[in-house]
Amino acid sequence: MKRAFLTTGFIILAALAMPATADDARTVYGSASAVRMLTPYINLIQARGDVAIVASPSGTGQLVLDVLDGKTAVAAIAMPLAHAVAAARAAAWEDGRMLNIPESLQFHPVAALSVDGAPVGFVTLGAPPAGLQKVLAELR
Repeated sequence: MKRAFLTTGFIILAALAMPATADDARTVYGSASAVRMLTPYINLIQARGDVAIVASPSGTGQLVLDVLDGKTAVAAIAMPLAHAVAAARAAAWEDGRMLNIPESLQFHPVAALSVDGAPVGFVTLGAPPAGLQKVLAELR
């Protein structure tokens, strides 16, 4: 348990030092709760998917908005997609924008993880990157 908290702490520190870019498809930013719930699988995801899971100081709404804006390919969330989309709409509204949700927005749940009905998974526009897709198939 102590190791999980240390790992999460290092991930959060790394998140603060690393900016999100669309070119960095090997880094997946997630909400603090999603990263905390994914902690048991982080080593597997990094080793087999060549993807680093990093906690973001932004909330779920901003993370989903970043996916929709093409700033990042994937975001890890810990709530139903409908709630995440509502949070993204609120984040867009705060920026003075209206948000249109494309049909290609997808949620890829990690079936083994769900707390009180809140699913944990990854949001993408279309299929996830190949490395993450391999890991998701293994975690189902």
